[in-house]
Amino acid sequence: MDKRKTMRSRPLLLWEILNSETNAERALTTKELLAELEKRGAPCERRALERDIDALIGMNYPIRKERGLSYRYYLDGRSFDRGEISILLDCVQASAFLTEDLTWKLMLKIAALGGGGKEEIDERAGNILLNSVNKTTNAEVKESVSVIEQAVIGQKKISFRYFDMDQKGGRVYRKNGELYVASPLNKTIKDGFYYLLAKTDNHENLSIYRIDRMSGTALLDEPFDPLEQFSDPSALEQYKKQMFGMYGGKEVRVKLRVHRTLLNMVCDTFDLTETRLTAESADYYTFTCSVIDSPMFIAWCCSYGEKLQVVAPQSYVQKVAQYVQTLSGMYPG
Repeated sequence: MDKRKTMRSRPLLLWEILNSETNAERALTTKELLAELEKRGAPCERRALERDIDALIGMNYPIRKERGLSYRYYLDGRSFDRGEISILLDCVQASAFLTEDLTWKLMLKIAALGGGGKEEIDERAGNILLNSVNKTTNAEVKESVSVIEQAVIGQKKISFRYFDMDQKGGRVYRKNGELYVASPLNKTIKDGFYYLLAKTDNHENLSIYRIDRMSGTALLDEPFDPLEQFSDPSALEQYKKQMFGMYGGKEVRVKLRVHRTLLNMVCDTFDLTETRLTAESADYYTFTCSVIDSPMFIAWCCSYGEKLQVVAPQSYVQKVAQYVQTLSGMYPG
């Protein structure tokens, strides 16, 4: 690199290095900074380095300069502290809708917000990403999310193809690969997956789609009218709370009877500001709640065995009983 160009660009290179690699817990010495500049094709002498950093500090760049056996430098006053960066990294790692490649790219960008750099990512390499999350192989997720975001803001319809997985992990497109057309209302994340909540012309209730199962998502120049029932954003949020297993359907009011050992679960699942528990006995409580009727809700109720019972309305009690009888028939004693 031309010496004059190097002199002009060196302060910016120093700022980039300090911004991406340092924080209050991870400083770089003069020797380490000189080595980083060498790798970037901008070698310089120690005194020139110190002059450049002093100039940046003089222009109010938040750089700390500490003296010891050698000067140590780091970026001070970051927007995100270590704990916040760790939370963001864990969220990205735990997101099954991201490909491994996009996961690493996002993690590097997030780590740079706190000055962690690649070293911090390497320290986490054996964590959630490699051990417990099956990452999608659909590289179109980011583009689909961008298109959906534009459609929601502009109230435009979108089109896409939707697929399931076969026994070998390959794609099997629904409707023989024909395009779906939908009016997107919002996105939501649950259990590591990204979902689209949308209205289609051939379904009375909301339709739920896994965004990592969408392909060729495109914005259409066709407006849609917001659903009256969801004109208030809080109404859609309430609908999402009432879903189990991301199944759409009709809202129903049910009365549940739960054992006291399930109170933590009840608190985690239902909004207790809207749901009042009544003590039936020393061990059991009852409460009434609104849920979206679906096979997953019935399965959820049955998963707690004798400790949770649907007690009203009678029509729903019979529906649960039929579900249990059907399962019992699959496992004759």
